[in-house]
Amino acid sequence: MAVCKETDKIAAVDMGFDDGVHISNIRVVDHLSPRLQKRFANAKAHKDRYQYAFCWVKNGTIFLRKSADSRPLRIKDADQLGELAQEEQTKLI
Repeated sequence: MAVCKETDKIAAVDMGFDDGVHISNIRVVDHLSPRLQKRFANAKAHKDRYQYAFCWVKNGTIFLRKSADSRPLRIKDADQLGELAQEEQTKLI
């Protein structure tokens, strides 16, 4: 875990990327299984795309929250994210 704090010292070239590639905000989420890591990444992408304020993991459970005063949504599976995306799309129409 001590090495996790040094992720900002890693260059893109060290990871096999071209020198011009910019990497930032590297996080080590080794407490999540690969399946949950993927779901967390998808939830974070959903957060950014639909302007949710918060996305976090607590005790292996992924949560999304639209604003500071809204209720947190527990993300159980990828289908739920798809349903949320559909709801957001209908709000835009």
